[in-house]
Amino acid sequence: MLISTHLYDVFFINKMEGWIVGEGGLILHTKDRGVTWEIEVSGTDKDLYHIDYVEGFGIVVLGGHGTIMKRKLSTES
Repeated sequence: MLISTHLYDVFFINKMEGWIVGEGGLILHTKDRGVTWEIEVSGTDKDLYHIDYVEGFGIVVLGGHGTIMKRKLSTES
């Protein structure tokens, strides 16, 4: 996969699984230490600048124009 857009932040929840966020709402996800990456639908075209995990809340993504997105992990209820 060739990505020709700006990437702004990367976050790994453990040794295997991580995400990258970037320009134009880009979210990439890996489950194999970054060997392969898949594009996830973000639902926005705003630039995404920061991704982190908040205990008990899930993955949080912050972006341009006040964009805030939350995703629960599959291990969370």
